Amino acid sequence: MRKGRFGLSVRQVREKQNLTIEQLAKRAGVSEARLLEIELGYSDVLISEAKAIADALGVQIGALILGIETRSGSGVYRSAINTLPTTKGDKK
Repeated sequence: MRKGRFGLSVRQVREKQNLTIEQLAKRAGVSEARLLEIELGYSDVLISEAKAIADALGVQIGALILGIETRSGSGVYRSAINTLPTTKGDKK
């Protein structure tokens, strides 16, 4: 899995939800050090870790793995991360 893109996506969603690394790590069942490595792209991410982090953030794993981007009408890329639900069951 592309570690840099995944980590950036995790950080974007975590910050949007006003979560600290400590809070997300606890929710996902990973250490703070490990989460920081993942966010910074220093390490490969196990699928089990990616799933746990996505579940803890309440987003789909695919959105984090792909760092989903879509083209807007003006041709400028925008991150679909900003349109993802912030909590489980929240629909937009």
